[in-house]
This record gives sequence, structure tokens and C-alpha cells, in this order.
Amino acid sequence: MESKDYAIYVVAWQKRLASEEQERKKLREEAYQVARHGARLLKDKFGVKKVYLFGSLLSDDFFWELSDIDLLIEGLSSRKYFQAVSKLQDLSSFKIDLIMKEDCPKDWLKNMGALEELDG
Repeated sequence: MESKDYAIYVVAWQKRLASEEQERKKLREEAYQVARHGARLLKDKFGVKKVYLFGSLLSDDFFWELSDIDLLIEGLSSRKYFQAVSKLQDLSSFKIDLIMKEDCPKDWLKNMGALEELDG
């Protein structure tokens, strides 16, 4: 095969990659909206004081179709934790990890990377 024969495959591959990138971007935007909605729900219904987003959703390069939404919260009563998780899971098909800052080891908090506070 000559190099010009490969051009068809290269173009097709580039189109496929571009399409996958668009889908991933759309999925990430959807997950971000779910995170904001979840932040508002946690504050309004459960009295949470602060909600932070962390993990793969903060990065274009690391978020993909099986990624979850990672939320760090301050001010949730531990008695209401499972009720809050249940309400968050009802928002969408994304898995949502809810971490209570008060219960986290300080070393873990230092190593969790970037945080973005969500207003909701």
C-alpha cells in the first residue's frame, strides 16, 4: 500500500477521534451540571454549608464515560448522610461520591488535589 492509500484511514480515524472528543466534552458538561444541581440540593435540603468538586471532573484530560462525580462537603449531619447520598443518586445516572470533610484524615485532604467550590 502506498502512503496515499493510508490517507483515507487517517482521515476516518481523525473524524472518529473528533467525534469521541465532542461526546466526552458533552458528557463532562452534563456531569458538571449534575454536580451544581447536587450542591444546591445539599445546601437547600440538608443544610450543607460548603460543597467542593474534586477529581476527574475538574480535568478535560481525565474525565471519561465511566467517571464519577466527587463531592467534598462541610456541615452535613452524619445522621443524614445516607439520605443525602440517595437523593444525589436520584439526580442522574452518574455515580456520585460524597465525602464529609469533617471525617477525612488531614493527610487525605492535602493529597486530594484541586478543589472547586460549587454554589449550586
